[in-house]
Amino acid sequence: WITELSVKNSDDNYAFIDLASNGDPQKFIEYKWLTTNTVSKEDFIREFLKRDLYNPDLRRLSQLEWRIKGNKLAKAKVQEYLKSAEGMEEIRKLGVNKVRGFFQGEANQITRANYVSYFINKLDQDDIFNSIFK
Repeated sequence: WITELSVKNSDDNYAFIDLASNGDPQKFIEYKWLTTNTVSKEDFIREFLKRDLYNPDLRRLSQLEWRIKGNKLAKAKVQEYLKSAEGMEEIRKLGVNKVRGFFQGEANQITRANYVSYFINKLDQDDIFNSIFK
């Protein structure tokens, strides 16, 4: 395992993922310890959208986990953050091909016109949401 893995984010800066495996495919894990609040919109956009999803080694969402101790990140809050202007802009920056890669079995349903909403809707599904946010 690698601690504090440095990855280039969508702002062309370097950010750190808490833990990454050496396997193929790699597993990327973010740890959060929250006692009073939940993850803020700014942190979510900076860490999940700009860093984690932009990571070129992240090919499937099953490679990503956010392990949260304390106040969990509710699905409604994730949807709020994804649907914000900033959230949608970061998903747009990912591009249609990256989103298709996340959902390879459904790639033919994902188009340049719908990939942002497709991604947001998929993260609203319990199985996908719960596989990432633990």
